Amino acid sequence: SILDTLSRNNIKVTFFIMGPWAKKYPEVAKQMVAEGHEIASHGYRHENYGDMTPEWVKEDIEKAHELIKEVTGVEPRFIRPPNGHYSSKSLKATEELGYKTIIWNVDSLDWKNPGKDAIIERVMKRIKPGAIILMHASDTPVQTAEALPVLLERIKAEGYQIVTVGDLIVNYSERGLQRH
Repeated sequence: SILDTLSRNNIKVTFFIMGPWAKKYPEVAKQMVAEGHEIASHGYRHENYGDMTPEWVKEDIEKAHELIKEVTGVEPRFIRPPNGHYSSKSLKATEELGYKTIIWNVDSLDWKNPGKDAIIERVMKRIKPGAIILMHASDTPVQTAEALPVLLERIKAEGYQIVTVGDLIVNYSERGLQRH
């Protein structure tokens, strides 16, 4: 239903998908690509990169990369580390593989299932130019699909344009990627 909503609104977004998820749901991953969405990585195992060795991080990213590429034909260039957790060592390991680490600055908290209205209110209070909004398209946050159509309408009404992370960085970022 999230893909349907995005399609009806002619909006392309970035999906950060895990390698095993792509393998388990290849038809959905392929649909994301076919509909023009940007595919990025969320790794292989859902463990905190900042707690791991650079070798572990690289292995996790490479395993996810291979599965995502095998299923979608896409070679991701961005990664959202699990739980947004990273360290200087994990950032360096990520960069050595040619990836850029992407962290959100607006968390919808949809994964907590706080209710459709709470998700909408939280995002709208925090949105600003260049915002990267974290939402989940999996089956755990059940209210995301309900909140999304209203959010898209309200975001557009505020005068914002919704673009992929890659588009945001290339075409709308005055200073490019920011280092942490």
